[in-house]
Amino acid sequence: QLGPKSKTTRTKVKDNSDQCQRQLGPKSKTTRTNVKDNSDQSQRQLGPKSKTTRTKVKDTLGQLFKDNSDQSQRQLGLKSKTTRTNVKDNSD
Repeated sequence: QLGPKSKTTRTKVKDNSDQCQRQLGPKSKTTRTNVKDNSDQSQRQLGPKSKTTRTKVKDTLGQLFKDNSDQSQRQLGLKSKTTRTNVKDNSD
């Protein structure tokens, strides 16, 4: 049963591959025109938006990163010391 079935499936796969390549040819050309139109509009909208968001991002991220970085370093320093003592106690 597997003998003849494998032969029939191979012919079907070949037919599908030929059709896929033929369909992708014209479709890729039509989609490219749409992508170009969208890219032009997206760039124009991002222009003014990026300027307004940059000022907000600098104010919020600048304070958050500085405050968090100082606290995170201080916490990690104490934590590393405490964990080392625990490891030494267990090893002894």
